[in-house]
Amino acid sequence: MNEKVRPAFEKTIEVAMRYPMVLTSALIAALSLVTVLELENSDRWFTVLKLFFTSALGISLFFAIHTATDHLRTRMLYQLVGLGLLGTFYLSLPREEKSFTEMYAFIILPSFVLSHLLVSFLAFVSEKKEQGFWNFNKNLFINVFLTGVFTGVLTLGTVLAILAVDKLFDLDLREEIYPKTAAFLGIFASTFIFLFFSGKGRKELEKPSEYPQILKFFTQFVLIPLLLIYVVILYLYGLKILINFELPRGWVSYLVLGYGLVGTLALLLVHPLRHESKGWVRLFRRIFYLLLMPLLVLLFVAIFFRILQYGFTEARYIVLLLSVWLTTMALYFSFFRAPTIRMVPISLFLLGLAGLCLPFVNMFDVSASSQKKELLKTLNKNSMLSGSTVDFSRKVSDSTAREIADKMNYLYERKQADFVLSLLEEKKQISLSKVLSKETSPSNIYPTVMSWFSTLPTPAKAPVVLQDASKLIALSGYDYLVHIPLHGSSSFSIGEDTFTVHSAVQEQTQSLSLTLNGKEKVELLPLLKTMWDKETGQELSGSSRIGPYSIKIQFQSMERYGEAGRIGFTSGILLLKRD
Repeated sequence: MNEKVRPAFEKTIEVAMRYPMVLTSALIAALSLVTVLELENSDRWFTVLKLFFTSALGISLFFAIHTATDHLRTRMLYQLVGLGLLGTFYLSLPREEKSFTEMYAFIILPSFVLSHLLVSFLAFVSEKKEQGFWNFNKNLFINVFLTGVFTGVLTLGTVLAILAVDKLFDLDLREEIYPKTAAFLGIFASTFIFLFFSGKGRKELEKPSEYPQILKFFTQFVLIPLLLIYVVILYLYGLKILINFELPRGWVSYLVLGYGLVGTLALLLVHPLRHESKGWVRLFRRIFYLLLMPLLVLLFVAIFFRILQYGFTEARYIVLLLSVWLTTMALYFSFFRAPTIRMVPISLFLLGLAGLCLPFVNMFDVSASSQKKELLKTLNKNSMLSGSTVDFSRKVSDSTAREIADKMNYLYERKQADFVLSLLEEKKQISLSKVLSKETSPSNIYPTVMSWFSTLPTPAKAPVVLQDASKLIALSGYDYLVHIPLHGSSSFSIGEDTFTVHSAVQEQTQSLSLTLNGKEKVELLPLLKTMWDKETGQELSGSSRIGPYSIKIQFQSMERYGEAGRIGFTSGILLLKRD
């Protein structure tokens, strides 16, 4: 073997042998994402999507376990624990796509954040190597940056190479090959490159080295100036609030949190320079938390005002949790004589884990309980409770109706269906069950609840939606397939015959017609109006004839605004055959 190739080959084998579980997770994640792209309209794609989320989580989880246990004989036992955690995560995801609601974003994203935090400190839980801890995370930070650069170049180069071969040799490759290639390289190749840079793991990553000048430059001349700009903006906004004697806007919470988090990152990056004779690092460490304290007051006023006004949601819970953590860190580094930087990721991990998993006080239990109280408060305020059920015939404003429908939908998505159904009379419970039985996308009861308010100025502003449940389109018996335009006209020819599909949106209706040779015309939309009276929306399709042709139209979904309002549709196709 060529002497120049041998070291790289040996290094590749070494990485594969050292990190088998990490690479296995990356390979499964990459193949799963490619399969998800392939099975986009298949019934099986959601199962594969769950496998992707689980295996992607395994990349960081198994890397954390490896760095902490690679010197232990019992490391296989810890890897089994990791498999158990991944199995628990997979089982926490819903079985059906229609149950995959917004709530699961607050399970998936925090889980990924927690697994990456685990990487940063797990190997140093029982040790007090402050400098080793910093070197370890500094090298991880640099490796992530280098991995991004290498992966970006590799992915772009590979995609362009495939494109060049396709165009030059007329291979007529499917367009899906490009996102699939990018997905595979973006996951598996990036993981392998990162592990290649990480070498032998913890021992190599925590080795002392000179402080990178580029990191010093980045912190001193990029991060800190940006922080100064933000703190000036926030203090000017605080002054405006005091002058006008008004409450802070909700999004100021995100700005203060951003300032606090980026400032904490900057302090961690310059931690080894804290004893240098040059005073900019010490000055920054001293004034950062002093400047942060008044902003934390602004932060708590903003978030508590929103919570008292609208109740808890997962997003507000997370903002409050981060606010508590940031305040704790400010007090810790300001008043403790010998603070350790390990406390930053460890404390954030523990708070995040409690917010995700701790019974009764996790974000889901707190948010659901809060929104139940808010819903009942709104119903009582508007005298809409007749006994234990909601009287939708009561006259309420449009904003109140939307608030009630939104809270009911929120609770339904959070597995509080029993509570929501207990507020409805039996007829509406049956009606709601019928609507949800037709759903193939994530359940949404908002349109149905809105349609029950009979006293709104414009009844049922929210549309009634029919979703096509068939994932595949049967082409047997037809010769041609044409996509239907959502707006305007589209013409095509079959032999000497010219067809024009015309779609027009008016104030209350949407018309759709097909014309043959500018003479014979057939209206297509009326073919599907009978679907509104059927109990099953398995296939939103209808058949007709025009001249010597049999035609069939099919839509992915349709929606109607009110009993006689505008009918809209998405992703329509037209099938034709000449008899």
